[in-house]
Amino acid sequence: MNNKEFCEQIKVNDIPWDRIVGCYDRATNFPDLISKLNSKNNIEREDALKEIILNIEHQSTLYTVTPITLIFLFRTLQSLDIEEKDNAKFINNILDLILRISNIVKLNIENAKHQNPKIENLKGLLSDEYLWEKFESEEQDEINWEENILSEDYYLSLNFNVVDVMKINYSIIKNISVLYKKKGKEIMNLINTFKP
Repeated sequence: MNNKEFCEQIKVNDIPWDRIVGCYDRATNFPDLISKLNSKNNIEREDALKEIILNIEHQSTLYTVTPITLIFLFRTLQSLDIEEKDNAKFINNILDLILRISNIVKLNIENAKHQNPKIENLKGLLSDEYLWEKFESEEQDEINWEENILSEDYYLSLNFNVVDVMKINYSIIKNISVLYKKKGKEIMNLINTFKP
């Protein structure tokens, strides 16, 4: 399955959230957070987005959960009425996150000095050899944090796959940039700097 098919077909429940990690912990609560992104309650969806932001990027480091969550953030953007004033803050916050991740990825790929990713697609990033074991105990997870540092190859592949998710969803940013010109244009310019 290529990344375009993955982005179009994957459902929240298809992802082994309990075996992938974000900044602080397993991503076990992400299905609930992603569901709340579509809430009609502004406070609920903003709180869910804040929690996601805290867990998919930290001090310019990305995690396995990052490209997967981006797929659902793009779907959320696509579903929103961009002319509805109640959505403005929420849309801006999602665009800020996408812009921050775009800048991180650009820097990471530039620093990689033309290396090619070893894992070519999102499905590969989620293969068994890269997933954490099923939860046993907090103590075991602490050991996992120390032992399961992402390899350089995996981390580079993760960045390239983030780029792919952004390219696949370029039209969503283009549509939003009609009203959110500055951020939309910045994101599109960054995406366009990535070679095909």
